[in-house]
Parts: sequence; C-alpha cells; structure tokens
Amino acid sequence: MPAALFAALAPAILGALAFLALVVIALVSLLAPALAQDGTTVDLSPLILGLMPYVSEVVIALVGLVVVPLLLRALRWVGLEIDRERRDALNAALERAVAFGMSKAEEHALRMGGRAVDVKHHAAAAALRYAMDSTPAAIAHFGLTPERLREMIEARFALTPFEKQLVEETREERRA
Repeated sequence: MPAALFAALAPAILGALAFLALVVIALVSLLAPALAQDGTTVDLSPLILGLMPYVSEVVIALVGLVVVPLLLRALRWVGLEIDRERRDALNAALERAVAFGMSKAEEHALRMGGRAVDVKHHAAAAALRYAMDSTPAAIAHFGLTPERLREMIEARFALTPFEKQLVEETREERRA
C-alpha cells in the first residue's frame, strides 16, 4: 500500500480502534460485577485470554501504521541518494567523454591532412563510445538510449566556457 493511502486511512483506523477499546472497557466494567463469584473479586483472566488474539492484531496493525510509512520514506531517500550518485557519475563521464571525443576528432583531422572533416561527428562518436563503456550501470539505471545519450553529448559540445561554469555552479548548489 502506498504511504498516501496509509496517511489517508490512519485517522479512520485509529478512530475505529479507539471505539473498540471503549467498547471493551465498557463491557468489562459492566460485566465484571456479574462475574464476581464471591462478591469482592473478579477473575478477568478468561476475558483477557479471550481478547489477547484481538489485542495482538490491533497492536500489529498499529505498528504497521507507524513502521511501513517510515520504511517507505527510508527506501525513497536511499533511492534518491542512488539516483544522485549515478547522475553525478554520468555527468562526470559525459564531461570526460566530450573531452575525449574532441581529442579523437582533432587526431582524425590531423590525419586527414587539412581536408574538410566533420569533426563534430567524429568527436560525438568517440564520446558516445567512451560514455557507454565507462558508465553502463548509470545509463541502464536511467534508461538512456544511445540516441538520447548522443543528444546529451552534443548538447555539451555547444556550451560556451561561461555556460559550462554556470552548469558546474548549479550542480554544486544542488549538492549542497
């Protein structure tokens, strides 16, 4: 059950449990004198033993109402931490991939001896191979296709040094 459903049902469940407790207290207080055998003492152990399975179920339900939302919150936090770590690893790998791709494109342009070369194509291809080889877990985690990864890499080629600095400052602010 989602945590929102627990939060919505918790007041109703707690109200029903409080009503049940009042009913049990009323029954015990009304029936206790009738159960007294010698007029002064009442043996409530049969009543208590009869109610124990129900009381234990109520306690388990109350514990569940408290523990399950806490566990869901903890799991969500752990998932967010994992996402953040993988996102940071992917971003760092893409930055390295762009630098690697540019160096490979420059090498290719030098080998071509001054002829017209599509440097961006070679840089993007080398960067894509580098990124796919260096962070396969993060790519799989976010469900990135090679086409989407190529778009992310090409977007980084278009950034000016000032824009790159703004991106880095924004990342650092998010981490803080």
